[in-house]
Amino acid sequence: MTTRARRRAPRRGASPGTIALGVLGCLIAMALGALAGRPGVSARLLRDQVRAAERTLKELDAERRELERERDLLKTDRGMEAEARRAGFIKPGQALLQIPR
Repeated sequence: MTTRARRRAPRRGASPGTIALGVLGCLIAMALGALAGRPGVSARLLRDQVRAAERTLKELDAERRELERERDLLKTDRGMEAEARRAGFIKPGQALLQIPR
């Protein structure tokens, strides 16, 4: 009895191992692409934060200048008197006149 080796039929398509390696390679490539794109996103976020901080700085600087002007005015007699009158103080001998609303 002679045994002949059976011939295998040629495979069609890729083996499951090759497919798995291909999928794994694609996933790694996607992850690397996502990581490579991150510096641009980070730079944009930082630029927006810097711009917001600069706007806040300008607003605070304007407020500081206004408060300095008010401080300088309150150092004068005229400024102190005006602020005292706004607070409801009157000079001796004067009468407080209140107008109902």
